Amino acid sequence: MAFRFCDGFDSYASGSDLVKKWSIADASFTWSNSAGRFGGGAVANAGAAGGKQLQKLNIAASVSDMAAGFYLKASAAPAAAGIVLNVVNSAGASVGDISLNTAGTCSLHANSNSLQATSSINVCDGAWHWIEFRLQWGNPSYLYVDNVQQGTTGGGGNLGNNYASVYLQSVAGITTTWDDVVVYDSTTGAPTPASNFPINARQITTLRPTSDSVVGFGTTSSGSTHYNLVNETVPDGDTSYVQDGGSGTQDLLNFASLGYTPTAINVVILNVYSDNPAGGTINIQGIAKNSISQANGSAIVSPLVYQTNQWPFALDPYSGVAWVAAGVNAAQFGYKNA
Repeated sequence: MAFRFCDGFDSYASGSDLVKKWSIADASFTWSNSAGRFGGGAVANAGAAGGKQLQKLNIAASVSDMAAGFYLKASAAPAAAGIVLNVVNSAGASVGDISLNTAGTCSLHANSNSLQATSSINVCDGAWHWIEFRLQWGNPSYLYVDNVQQGTTGGGGNLGNNYASVYLQSVAGITTTWDDVVVYDSTTGAPTPASNFPINARQITTLRPTSDSVVGFGTTSSGSTHYNLVNETVPDGDTSYVQDGGSGTQDLLNFASLGYTPTAINVVILNVYSDNPAGGTINIQGIAKNSISQANGSAIVSPLVYQTNQWPFALDPYSGVAWVAAGVNAAQFGYKNA
């Protein structure tokens, strides 16, 4: 599960829906369905003072190496330097951040705010820029802007074998907009920073179910088809749902095609919005199937309140190698009681 979290900001109706994928969303963050780098959704903050935050909590455990990338558009250089992305450990201390500077450049900090690298590219020009960085425990950290390495790396990261959360933060006086955020680390899976950093600019495309493949969940909110109860743009909780308490029960659904042919696909990430409506404990896992081969994601305890969980599938379960567009278009994805 090397990919820890991603968001293309494409399945929202308003900023209030951000908490369905992120953990905490300050009201100063707004969402638009057309502000994104590739014409889809994006999230913005119009200069709220005090470092207001959009937070994804508890996304990782102890690791020695992590990386993240995101598209950023800044309306102007700030009057005072401010953090736009912060990496925080389980004790609540920052172990790395990306900040915007008064010159319009961006900097990577680690080692308790020690400067690691500063860009030579102006990223506060009202245009989109892909920013990617890597933090390591006891080794140099790296900063890339628009796929080009920036500055001289510092002497060592401050990951401390521990990072827990990623925050997007406002910068006073300017509007900042984010799109296509990805976080990955050195846990088992792909990509990993050691062999794949930088992954370079990535496009996140959101696909939804279009029909049932083979479904087994025994209870629905209405009707006998399942895909139309779980393909919302914004998850609606108990309004439309499928449900089953049996161990091993699963739903496989057919999804919309990509509509284009990417040159490379790092990973397919399945999002499932679920809760446990009854007493007791049950595990749930995401699944991917192509032809006769099925891959099961790691089992997690179904949460007691609705939340979005993500399962990454770096390899096509049929071919055993990286996905290609045809494989994604032919595959089914779904969920299973483990």
